[in-house]
Amino acid sequence: MPNRPSALSMVSVLWLLNSAIGARLAIREDLPAEWVAGLYVGRDASAEFFKGGGTALSPGLPMMIAQALFAVLSARGGRAGIAGAAGLSVLGAGGPSGCWLK
Repeated sequence: MPNRPSALSMVSVLWLLNSAIGARLAIREDLPAEWVAGLYVGRDASAEFFKGGGTALSPGLPMMIAQALFAVLSARGGRAGIAGAAGLSVLGAGGPSGCWLK
């Protein structure tokens, strides 16, 4: 009997879909990331997305790749599943703090 995807994996997949849509819109409309009080303003949404800084509507590509990797691992059993769930937890806890630092 195959394993059913966990709620954690499903939420991660939905989050990735939302982020991909946000990235596409931000790149199309040229909406780079902007940190607190204009301290940092990205110059090119596409470049910032691929470098890792993200856009106004999505995190950067490295974050999305890590999220996808951990989501796949979390759907597995044993140590791989535990490592995937732990990675998703770290990303989930770190995501909001990264937004606050921006």
